[in-house]
Amino acid sequence: MNLKGKKDFSAFLRKKLAEEPVLSSRVNAKGTAANMQVFMSNIGYFHTTAQGDTIHQGYFSKAIYTIQVQPRYTLNKIEWRGDTIPVMKLLSRNAQRRGLLKPGNPYQLSDITAERDRLDLFP
Repeated sequence: MNLKGKKDFSAFLRKKLAEEPVLSSRVNAKGTAANMQVFMSNIGYFHTTAQGDTIHQGYFSKAIYTIQVQPRYTLNKIEWRGDTIPVMKLLSRNAQRRGLLKPGNPYQLSDITAERDRLDLFP
């Protein structure tokens, strides 16, 4: 391989595969920690706390996150409440048989949202 071929290959790596450096002024460790805390709540880890901070060492910076994770909540009992009208009774039986929510499953907001959407589309 000649010198020109080697130069072209390194230029290819640098231009196509490399990413621009992240400036430490653009890192928002506290905001990211808040997002982590919301995400943990959405998947059932309630009362979890997250803190973020940055440490600067010369030209380099590190983001340090401290998370205190609490036990994950699970669904204990699924109870459908509603009127005594026949449609609600039918909906309740259908949801119990083919529903996404089952006792013993971990709490997940996405499952609850999907179940609500599924029931909205019920004919």
